Amino acid sequence: EDCDDADATVSPGSNEICDGLDNDCDGDLPIQETDTDGDGYMDCALNDNAPSISSVTIEPDPPKAADTLTCSYEGFFDPNGDPDQSTLEWQVNGSDFGSETTLTGVFIYGDIVTCAVTPSDGTWSGNALVAGVTVANTAPVISSVTLSPDPATENDTLSCSPDSVTDADNTSAINLSYTWDVNGSDPGAGSNTLSSAHFERGDVVSCSVTPDDGTST
Repeated sequence: EDCDDADATVSPGSNEICDGLDNDCDGDLPIQETDTDGDGYMDCALNDNAPSISSVTIEPDPPKAADTLTCSYEGFFDPNGDPDQSTLEWQVNGSDFGSETTLTGVFIYGDIVTCAVTPSDGTWSGNALVAGVTVANTAPVISSVTLSPDPATENDTLSCSPDSVTDADNTSAINLSYTWDVNGSDPGAGSNTLSSAHFERGDVVSCSVTPDDGTST
């Protein structure tokens, strides 16, 4: 390999030092930049001491808003047998969100979450590997439903009221659909109230409510 040209790069396994006349060491390999020969220009040498990893994984995949994500990696190798001191970095839609092994509470439906792991032995750092996941939708939730009045008479209008409608993805508009049941049959009311025309004394009436965020019910 000719190491006299500017911006020369070093091949894997090579220990050659190449003068970069514009003080710029190019290439994707782990490179050490020092003025080895004292000529005022940076010399580019392949860092044969840099560790590496083989893969990075985020679990679960796909995640939902309430999940705790875990970033893990495999295949750490250091040519000198130095201990693993690799670091990681979380990002959500391109913004930094810490360097712990887990991440929670900062992402919702549609967000892109990445974890970059940089192999390191505390002195030398190798090439980072990145894993990414897209956050899936979480269906909205109703904690309970109240049917009133209770007890009811055959002259009452019944009202079906959901309590505590929540959505982990902070969806602004949740649509609620109502289904009534009178003695096992649907009277076809379709709203949150049922008039006395649909039932009489002794009938068993129930109501169910389904929340919909536009993606999941």
